[in-house]
This record gives sequence, structure tokens and C-alpha cells, in this order.
Amino acid sequence: MGYFLSDAQLDWARTLIDKDGSGEISYTEFCSWWQNPLRFDHILLSDEQFNKLNEITQLFRSYDKKHEGQLDRKEFQELFQELIKKNIMEQNQANHFDEIDRSHDGKINFNELIAWYYDQGVLQKMGIIPIKKDED
Repeated sequence: MGYFLSDAQLDWARTLIDKDGSGEISYTEFCSWWQNPLRFDHILLSDEQFNKLNEITQLFRSYDKKHEGQLDRKEFQELFQELIKKNIMEQNQANHFDEIDRSHDGKINFNELIAWYYDQGVLQKMGIIPIKKDED
């Protein structure tokens, strides 16, 4: 595709492209990503951007009490309150568990959380990815 991706960048690409949090990239998800002219801008992150991404990864892990790679409703609500305290999110932002749980398994995995962060502008606000420009 014309770009060398490190292992960390490839992992991030998988997470970012997997919009439904299934752990797999569907043809539709790939096509949606491929048609975006900024597709590689979201993957090729600087060290500073990776550090910020690591920060939200560690925050997720700290609320994943059972170390299953997913959050139940209570854990998610605790995480959401922490995001508010850290000024990453605001109280009035959409945080409906059932909408974030795109796989409808009663848990929110990391990919689903990243998709929600993306939808809510958190990744842009933190400077992890560029501000959205009519991507959809």
C-alpha cells in the first residue's frame, strides 16, 4: 500500500478500522477506511500521539477489573466518570452503554471503546488523530 507500518501502527490500524469491535476487519469496514483520503494520517502516529494513545489504553486497563479486555456496565460508568475528571469527555456527551456495545454482548471491548472515542471526538481532542474533515 506504499507505507511501512510498525507492529504498533499495525495494531492501531486494526483497532481503528474495526468499527464494530468484532476483532475482525470486514470488507465494508476496509472499504470505508480505504475511501478516506486521510486514512494513513490516522495510522502513522508520532511518538507523542502514541504516548497519548497509551494513556487511554492504560486507563481502559485500569477499569478492566477482571482483566478480560472488556468492561461491564459498572466498569464503563466508572471509566466515563474518570474521563470527565480528566477533561477528556464532558458529562453531556453520549455514553449509552448499549450503543457503544456494538457487538451487543453486554461488554465494551477496547475496539468498541476506540470507535466511541472516535465518534465523540475524543481522539481528535487529545491530538491522537487529526480533526475530522467530512470523512464520512
